[in-house]
Amino acid sequence: MEFPLSRAPELFFDEQLWQIFISYFETPEIALERIGFPPNLTGYHHEYYETRSDLSAEIWQEIEEASAVGRALLLSLQSKFLSEELTATGVPRGFSRPSRKPVPTSEWRRLWPNFVGNWAMSTTGSYDDIQLSWHPKDRKVELRERCELLLLKRKEEGESRRKVLFQEAAEHLGEPLPIRIFDAAYKAVFGKRRGRPRLSK
Repeated sequence: MEFPLSRAPELFFDEQLWQIFISYFETPEIALERIGFPPNLTGYHHEYYETRSDLSAEIWQEIEEASAVGRALLLSLQSKFLSEELTATGVPRGFSRPSRKPVPTSEWRRLWPNFVGNWAMSTTGSYDDIQLSWHPKDRKVELRERCELLLLKRKEEGESRRKVLFQEAAEHLGEPLPIRIFDAAYKAVFGKRRGRPRLSK
């Protein structure tokens, strides 16, 4: 089943990050419009960017924060295209007789999605009327990947205790976490053998 690119934010953006991004704007509609602005265009990720020469340090900080959250949202969506969890078709611009074609996976390294207009652009080509198809991953694989991301973050923060991390992972994922999936993720991140250490003879 295909659906337009314009629905990607509601379906695939991290809800918490998206709400944080929206909080920097007067309305959700403005936020949706601004996240479609490439960083080299005036207005990127902040409604006051066009008056940047008169902005205070506080507003500049808000712009930087909004930009960071916007990048995180778009990188997460990009990863779904690059892993082919999401595939797309679109109408290439610049052809006398345009017809719908698959958007190559590699193109999503450069394409910038405009959700309001339902198109994506890059310096090498653009596509209109983009339609997406979703190919969900195996649920266990997805849980493990999400668990690994959390464990990597906590490892950087200096936490390695299995019991603590297991509880945090279960709370973070918001659903029951099978011990086998946690153990596999823990081993991948920390390189430690699962279970109790063997007794030496």
